[in-house]
Amino acid sequence: MEPLRVNNLAGRIKPSRTGARAFVPSTLFLAYRPSLPVRADARNEVSLEFEYLTPGGKRATRWCRAKEWNQSFFGCKEAAQPSRHVYLRTLSNLNSPAEVRGVLSMSKLKHQSDENPSMRHRSRWHTGADEFPAHARAFTKFGRIRNFVFVLDGAQTGGNVQRRIEEAGVGATVVFLPGKGSPEQWVWQRLEHDPDLAAKPLGMGTRALQDRIQQLNSTYDSASDSGAAIAKEKLYMLAEGARWQTRDVCRLVARKESGRRGSEIQPLVETSENALISWRARFEPG
Repeated sequence: MEPLRVNNLAGRIKPSRTGARAFVPSTLFLAYRPSLPVRADARNEVSLEFEYLTPGGKRATRWCRAKEWNQSFFGCKEAAQPSRHVYLRTLSNLNSPAEVRGVLSMSKLKHQSDENPSMRHRSRWHTGADEFPAHARAFTKFGRIRNFVFVLDGAQTGGNVQRRIEEAGVGATVVFLPGKGSPEQWVWQRLEHDPDLAAKPLGMGTRALQDRIQQLNSTYDSASDSGAAIAKEKLYMLAEGARWQTRDVCRLVARKESGRRGSEIQPLVETSENALISWRARFEPG
């Protein structure tokens, strides 16, 4: 069963790893081993070589997969991981169908079963939006571009990132988070406009939440940080006072708004639902 992956382009999802290790083949191409063997990934042998320049001269590394992934620096004791750009460039330049099939060997449903389809791997890449055309190019070469939904911050609306992604990955689905700034700015604006969205779950009355919002607005009125940074800090302070996490407050507001007709979040909700329906139609049996 092919996975539907959702990538947050603005890097709003906290990565499980950081640095180059988040992009190495052993992280990107995990082996799927569910309870039903018929859905398991094939374990073809694969070898990928990367060359890169360092202040100490030219270096190379090789990733091989037999039973497990192993890395070699060809005997160089002072070698270090290459930057993620090296990995992305190499992966996007794969041309041999055998290489592509070997690296991204996905399971095929051979028999019907009662196992519910699920998302196998969730991408948690912390990258800037400018890097995602390279991702789209790589996914297209792997024949997987239709399995991804690219989500950009509302601040990217009207920019050229969407065009570059669609040019790099024909058939790519690109949507935008609500608002014209950062996601945190949109959440804060919604709370200002309608504190009832979160008052009861946060254990506060509507008036008490209004007062807290006004207090935080006054506190940060003269702050010199960007609007996005200020909104993030205000949400943190609001959540901390209620013993919540900032992300949970954001999820609460987004969930409430997704059920309101005419909300700015509706295009994101509808496009994501349509992408999921399309994915299921292609890969679910019957």
